[in-house]
Amino acid sequence: MRKAPTLKDIARSSGLAVSTVSAICRGRGDFYHISRKTQAKVLQVAEEIGYRLNRLAVYLKTGVSNFVPVLGRTYQVPITQQRQNRIVQLLRQAGFQVLMNDFRWFEGKEKELLASVREIPFAGLVVSDLSQSDLRLQLRPLRGQVPCILVDSCQPEDFDHVYLDRTLVAYLATRHLLQDGYQRIVYTVPWEREFWVLKERRQGFIQAMEEDGKPVGPENFVWVEKRKESSYHLGVEIGQKIAEAKKKPEAVIALNDQVAIGLMRAFQIVGIRVPEDIAVVGSENLPEGEFCQVPLTSIDFQIEQMAQEVLNLFQKRFSGDWSDFPKKIVLSPKLVTRQSCGCFLRKNQTREVEDEKEGKN
Repeated sequence: MRKAPTLKDIARSSGLAVSTVSAICRGRGDFYHISRKTQAKVLQVAEEIGYRLNRLAVYLKTGVSNFVPVLGRTYQVPITQQRQNRIVQLLRQAGFQVLMNDFRWFEGKEKELLASVREIPFAGLVVSDLSQSDLRLQLRPLRGQVPCILVDSCQPEDFDHVYLDRTLVAYLATRHLLQDGYQRIVYTVPWEREFWVLKERRQGFIQAMEEDGKPVGPENFVWVEKRKESSYHLGVEIGQKIAEAKKKPEAVIALNDQVAIGLMRAFQIVGIRVPEDIAVVGSENLPEGEFCQVPLTSIDFQIEQMAQEVLNLFQKRFSGDWSDFPKKIVLSPKLVTRQSCGCFLRKNQTREVEDEKEGKN
């Protein structure tokens, strides 16, 4: 039987001391101020030779765990799945053993999930999309004791928190359309629902509209409350509602890219052209948006940057540095322009008019 690779094998291949290799494989590279480049080199060698660290043995010997539960509410939500998967990938690359669970798998039993997670020795937690105050109370004893990083969650003032500015998501989309000359703009979010993400979205939309001197009321928001099979179906239903309206908007900002794609499908069926008749902007910048028949302008949620910030903060706490606790890291989204918003069409039309004027002169 082939002998399993050991730390000595990694040390021999990488030209480093066994103690250095051991620290890196246990996820303690930052604690011992080992450069990230050296850590990456060792972890790559470990992967190449098939080394597997016995996490339980390390914990029993040192009292230091390498297990990191990553919890969230991501089921059937592509953008949060992308974010969560990238966080897990980076944690694994840094040498941590990840245990991944979704709150939606434990609907109504989230407290039981947290209680069971706390029964195992872990190095820290990453918890995303947390909106329930009772769950935050259950996590509170961990603050300042082990890394407990919240991601895109509601009112976590006393926790480390990495999140995307949802107000800026709506603000960037609205401002772009206003600057491009659109006047009648609607947003496909509920007018009065109090969920914190929707409130931030509405706030950004209203701010951009009012800065441009345009009053905002219920007529600027379009929503349907029927049961939907998916966000695509929701977009189709909202698109049908817009298409049937006597006074149609010039531009629509969608809750997310799937809703935007559904909107464009509904418009196509009834002969409304995008962007010639109605411009459309999504949010999240999902890959399929780029490959629509009319490529979709969207707001990128900076998934890679967010995952990296989560890892950096987790490693900082894991290494024993709590000097800036609790730390809030706010990420700004980014506008990605494609054909659906009409900006390229309008630029071409402007250029044609200017060329025509020059020809007459």
